[in-house]
Amino acid sequence: KLVGTAGGLSLRRSLIVFQFATSVVLIVGTLTVSQQLRYMQEQDLGIDIAQTLVIRAPGLTDSTYDARANSFKTDIVNARLAKRITASAYVPGQEIYWTNGARRMDLATQQPAILYNTAIDYAYVDAYGVKLVAGRNFSKDFSTDRKAVLLSETAAEMLDFNSPQDAINKELLNGRDTLRVVGVVKNYHQQGLRLAHWPMIFRLAPDAGRFYSLKVETARLPETLAALKAKYDQFFPDNPFEYFFLDEYFNQQYQAEQRFGRVFGLFAGFAVVIACLGLFGLASFTAGQRTKEIGIRKVLGASVPSIVALISKDFIKLLLIANVLAWPLAWWTMDTWLRDFAYRIHIGWWVFALAGGVALVIALLTVSFQAIKAAMANPVESLRTE
Repeated sequence: KLVGTAGGLSLRRSLIVFQFATSVVLIVGTLTVSQQLRYMQEQDLGIDIAQTLVIRAPGLTDSTYDARANSFKTDIVNARLAKRITASAYVPGQEIYWTNGARRMDLATQQPAILYNTAIDYAYVDAYGVKLVAGRNFSKDFSTDRKAVLLSETAAEMLDFNSPQDAINKELLNGRDTLRVVGVVKNYHQQGLRLAHWPMIFRLAPDAGRFYSLKVETARLPETLAALKAKYDQFFPDNPFEYFFLDEYFNQQYQAEQRFGRVFGLFAGFAVVIACLGLFGLASFTAGQRTKEIGIRKVLGASVPSIVALISKDFIKLLLIANVLAWPLAWWTMDTWLRDFAYRIHIGWWVFALAGGVALVIALLTVSFQAIKAAMANPVESLRTE
């Protein structure tokens, strides 16, 4: 009875607009999350994590550990189980908890800058493809490198150096240690693109490290893993052999975004189905109300496509209104979400056009079913019924 009144019809049309506006917002959200996730996964991290196997260093050590660690790394390379191997306190994808206030020794009044500290060996820069922009890498040729550091570009900027080259051979007070800068490396993403580049300081610790990073060939991976375990057990008995692949580990940071995208897609699907059910009912009611008009038009020679267009016209207007309402809300919602990312996509106009187009096509298919059914009816029967 409700749909038979003008007020009831107006309410149903309003609900259709609301449902399709919601659908468009959710479709835009799904597309935006998918784009942002793809953008983060495809961006150059500034560091090479491909084909990198990470082995956790042993937890049980003694006074012979340093010598055994060096022999382990040497044996791995000599046995051609890895092209490169490096030890470090952290690996890409991990949050660094070791921070210190650092300042330049030549600027006594400088306020300390908070830098993220990590310990690496001589091979880290080459193994991970970190690029030097000034100075040099750590080298065994310089015994003084135990008191030397590398800075990231962001760290050099925070310490007010005019350029990366300006930082070379300058002394820093890092915590309680006086250290000399021997090189500046290009920024890389220690964590995902949600965060800006960290100001990092790299300290030399050739015999230490919580992780061994190995560049391995994936062609004979099971055999390589078995051989690595045998080597590990040989040098570090009574310690479990634990490993992970760095690219998989790094991409775990994006699990929240992946779940968010799936939820958006699921709700978008539900919203479209609900909107289509409402639209189907309204189209059926409208076609029934216009039975006599359709019959007269067919008697006067109207074609099926023209009758379908006649019935669909009013629904297209509702869809256009839904898009006009949905687009600003969708843009505001997703722009607010993207503000949490230091590196983000730009929401292009095509996202809104595609979302609106998808909703429009689905709506037209829904309406067309009822419209074609009404247009194909025998006009004599329609007029007799009236």
